[in-house]
Amino acid sequence: MQIALTQAQKERWKTGREILALWTGQHVFFALVTVLVQYAVHPKYMNGPVTPQSLLTPWTAWDAGAYADIATNGYRQLGATPYAPLYPFLEHVLAPLFGHNVSIAGLVVASAAELCALLLLRQLVQEEVGDTAGQRAVFFLVWAPFSVYLAAAYAESLFLLLSIGVFWMLHRGDRLGAGVLVALAVLTRPQGILLLIPLVVTYQRSWRYWVGLAAPVAAFGGYWGYMSLRFLTPLAPIASERANYDRTVDWPWSGVLQTLGVFTRPDTFFVYQHAIVDLALVSVALLLAVQLVRLRLPRRYAVYTWVSMLSILCWPIAHPGGIDSLASAPRYLFVLFPLYIPLVQWSLRSRTAHRSIALLEAIAMGYVTVFFAAGIWVG
Repeated sequence: MQIALTQAQKERWKTGREILALWTGQHVFFALVTVLVQYAVHPKYMNGPVTPQSLLTPWTAWDAGAYADIATNGYRQLGATPYAPLYPFLEHVLAPLFGHNVSIAGLVVASAAELCALLLLRQLVQEEVGDTAGQRAVFFLVWAPFSVYLAAAYAESLFLLLSIGVFWMLHRGDRLGAGVLVALAVLTRPQGILLLIPLVVTYQRSWRYWVGLAAPVAAFGGYWGYMSLRFLTPLAPIASERANYDRTVDWPWSGVLQTLGVFTRPDTFFVYQHAIVDLALVSVALLLAVQLVRLRLPRRYAVYTWVSMLSILCWPIAHPGGIDSLASAPRYLFVLFPLYIPLVQWSLRSRTAHRSIALLEAIAMGYVTVFFAAGIWVG
């Protein structure tokens, strides 16, 4: 028996297929670049042949390794406390399905979360701005410079999904559901507590609102309290960031000025280009945030984005000479999804504007992916 679909259902199926194709194309691109880069790099700079393990290494290294260790062994040392527990918990739970390989489980969680985030982003932007805007928001996110972190075994895609989910719930008027998702975001990344801001600015006199407000506060207090008691260190995640990564609270322009200082003395080409990428992407994010304020959107979008940006820029790395002062800032800014809405609006001005933005994104994404696939830290 053939099931007749309504027009709305047909449109949803079509949208789903389009997003699945984009997501698949992105992953195929990452795989091809990784293979090509490693075959070009390994014989010259690395020991040993290219193997399936070496191809997976860039996508399961750096922070991904920290998550995998937590998933396997729990929180054994203070240095692990900045990594919130939800993502490694999911790795731990799913690992038996993949031969107890927590890294593979992490890749599956990240990729699945990215796909769900893209579907939800399309629906949210479509309802807030328009159908074409929804299509382009997904396109620009998929091919953004730091989208490598959505496919790698990092918590970025899970955090992105939850943050979009919070705004979706608020768009639908569900304060309780939004609060539950904020609580999960807090357990994904400490910065998730800032998602309370959209909830606060949509105040409503109801028990659902207050329970929704209490849930993330309880999650935040439980997570930070447990870590502090576990290692007998007040505010353990912050103490760990200071001790292991030299992060300090400073003025939001401090990291930018320190990075600019890199160009006042002789250094390697890699250091210069790293600084240029960081400064360029932070500048673009600031421009988009300014434009976001001018759009006719609920104020929660702009307020959340600006507070999040300031929190990121006020937490630079205090390395001598400004090297890596903005490290991770572009990656954290990348998952502030409201920034893609003004980018979409710019692209809608003309076909030339759209093609120019797409071309610049492609170049930046290719640059970041090549370095990432070679095992070199970016973002």
